[in-house]
Amino acid sequence: TKPIEVLPISDIPGTVNGILGIWKLKLALSDPQAPKISSLLTDFLQTKSGILSLAKTNPTEYTNKFNGIKNQLFSGLKTELTNAQYTKFLDLRPKGVNSDNLLSHIFF
Repeated sequence: TKPIEVLPISDIPGTVNGILGIWKLKLALSDPQAPKISSLLTDFLQTKSGILSLAKTNPTEYTNKFNGIKNQLFSGLKTELTNAQYTKFLDLRPKGVNSDNLLSHIFF
């Protein structure tokens, strides 16, 4: 199996703030939602950064682990977001890995 393309995560707090900024605008996050979602994103990105090397060395294991943490994040988001916000969130999914789109970290 060939390596999976993933973006490096060098600055977790900066990435979380960037994603929150996008979501505040696009999903109209409320002030009470932001800290909970920030916490979900931080946990997700910290865990993901711990498995990034697997994307090159063991793509199958990376995919299995990534899907697990992604499902956990999505489940948390589903709890914190309204149905309309969650649907909009899914619509923001990038077509592929794109270093100019912070949301790539969440979906790939």
